[in-house]
Amino acid sequence: MKKFYLKLLLSLLLITNSFASASQEKEYFFKVTIIGPAEAGKTATIRSFISNEFPDNYQETVGGDFFLKNIQLDNENVRLQIWDIAGAERFRTLLKSFCKEVSAVIFLYDITNKNTFKSGQEWITTFLEHRKETQKIPLMICGNKLDLEKQRQVTKDDVNDLKEKFKEQFTSVNHIEVSAKENKNITALFNCVASQMLNKTSDNDDKTNALSIATEDDDNSNSLKHFGQKWGKPITITASFFLFAYLVYHFTKMGIYQNPMGKI
Repeated sequence: MKKFYLKLLLSLLLITNSFASASQEKEYFFKVTIIGPAEAGKTATIRSFISNEFPDNYQETVGGDFFLKNIQLDNENVRLQIWDIAGAERFRTLLKSFCKEVSAVIFLYDITNKNTFKSGQEWITTFLEHRKETQKIPLMICGNKLDLEKQRQVTKDDVNDLKEKFKEQFTSVNHIEVSAKENKNITALFNCVASQMLNKTSDNDDKTNALSIATEDDDNSNSLKHFGQKWGKPITITASFFLFAYLVYHFTKMGIYQNPMGKI
């Protein structure tokens, strides 16, 4: 009987210790905005990443929408909040509302439609004007519809010219081509963006910025998790002490445990 209660006590202490360890696990939260003209495939690219699905019918995004995705990268837990901004001209004025506290921006165009690429300079310039923040962020230039390579209209030289124009306004300007339809390079796209944000945060020695954004913008459950990161360990240690004291008292009353210091 004594062995049973000792095992019970040990199990309870291990559980509380596991909770303390889990509460200390970090999660970085980054807000990513995808901009670009209508029909370039922004929503399809996001859905391909979130759920590995490609929508059969095109539906125009009205205003803006956002998606959440948790990934593990370089042994770090990263939560991405991905904002899908409508590409139609009548929604361009709404861009200002989606530029606040953005950690990275993706300009997405259609490699088979050069007009969608030509709009890139206007989209990126407008984004920078609305953002109005001095801290630089990464820019990813992304060409979609790689599955239609034979219909390509946008060349590598076109991309290099655009990168050159904005290299001073961003921490980095990179390029990748994807196929939302075939789910090709989609994971690589978002992993690359997340990696750039982690590196930028590490270089600034300010990774707590990612967590502070999560506290402001994420849901209540995520806020509780960050509360656990700060107070989980001291609360768990205190609870373990009182649990141990109670069990010793209880076992003594039952005659299972003999207190070497006398009666409690």
